Amino acid sequence: FDEAEATYRRALAMREELLGPAHVDTGDSAFELAMLLMRRGKVHEAATMMEAAALAYAASYGEGHEQTADARGSLANLQALSAATADLTPGQRNELAATLFSDANAGGGGDKLSDGDSGGGGGVGVGDGALTTLHGAATVTAAVV
Repeated sequence: FDEAEATYRRALAMREELLGPAHVDTGDSAFELAMLLMRRGKVHEAATMMEAAALAYAASYGEGHEQTADARGSLANLQALSAATADLTPGQRNELAATLFSDANAGGGGDKLSDGDSGGGGGVGVGDGALTTLHGAATVTAAVV
């Protein structure tokens, strides 16, 4: 995952430089990086990236758009998860993230990131398992911790 993270970071940096932070494609890169970081247990940093995605979507689509709302909802869940896991070591957070995504995959949803359209015209799609995991992560974390 180190190579994937580095690639996502480079893509985000290029899009920020070429398109600006408020462009939808920059938001897509921030969203993808946020999901990867969450999977790696880097929840606080994932929340920061999800916030950047939400801001880009709001600037591109408006506050009332589904993609903006989805990013804002994911941000709220990541912030709750970050607060719930604040006392865990990085290794414990990584283990928890692996468990959460393993459980999501067992449910058949998967956690694959895709470049498919999620209804917003050029948006990023996320497997149902990843979204289910993200939305239920604070509850699961509380039970594990």
